[in-house]
Amino acid sequence: RFCQPPFPEDWKRFILCASRVQTLRVTHYHEALKDTLLTLACYTSSHLLFPNLRSLHIGYTMLGCLQLFLSPKLKSLAVEYVLGVDIDPSSAYPLRMLSHNCPLLQELVVRGNGPGFETLAHNLAIAVPSLKNVQVLDIPMVTLPINAIMHLSTLLSLRELTCNLWFNLSMSDDPINPLSQFFPSLQNITLLLTKMSE
Repeated sequence: RFCQPPFPEDWKRFILCASRVQTLRVTHYHEALKDTLLTLACYTSSHLLFPNLRSLHIGYTMLGCLQLFLSPKLKSLAVEYVLGVDIDPSSAYPLRMLSHNCPLLQELVVRGNGPGFETLAHNLAIAVPSLKNVQVLDIPMVTLPINAIMHLSTLLSLRELTCNLWFNLSMSDDPINPLSQFFPSLQNITLLLTKMSE
């Protein structure tokens, strides 16, 4: 952590450099980096460090800083699991606000599984029905309820979809059949079907 606030000259230099960052990849955990980012955010009015960020690839271990990266201009978000890492349940909460914080989001990729992933998946499932401009949704370990799938099926932008789907065979012998008339722009779909318990 900083011993004192940044000098005005240093802060101006950081703001200028940060505004130029459009692509950021942080997949491995660094305590010093996390502390630095959180401290810098305390000196910004919006707590947003990279206002022009377009693409973010982040590891589960850095989810605690996710809110600092959710730029209104963000178009691509990838979350990567790191083996042997536990997820703080509260760190996944900002995912619920993706459509609000990142209205231009076009690509969302979440890969991996492990301790605490259920919380992350739950927050993603809440976020999906409000995504308006997504083109690529690749979340194979996230189970989406049928209402989320129905929302996605109406999007003109959606081209690729990979997710898990709860279904009940008593409702239909073919769980995909009710969706066949939708997905107007879809080019590739992969649904991993999980039968609902009776």
